[in-house]
Amino acid sequence: MPTPYNTMPVLIDAPGEYRARNGRLIIIHEVQNHKDNLEITKFNCKGHTLIPKKDGKGFLRMYDIWHESGAWCGVFPSSTDIVSKIS
Repeated sequence: MPTPYNTMPVLIDAPGEYRARNGRLIIIHEVQNHKDNLEITKFNCKGHTLIPKKDGKGFLRMYDIWHESGAWCGVFPSSTDIVSKIS
């Protein structure tokens, strides 16, 4: 049985730059703490993934949300999970 997200260590603790499992850069711009109720799992970190354009000129921004543990999906591990903080 997988570990419940709310018992995992907090990885996303503030806005900043993070790295996804697939190596892409993720910019988190909003984090809402919800440790007051651990019975509810919230994906409370808002940000965007920088995806290199095919022509090599700049990036596309994919807006999304993550759990503060770094999880992108509530059902299975994903290449978009955040695995480390850069700054």
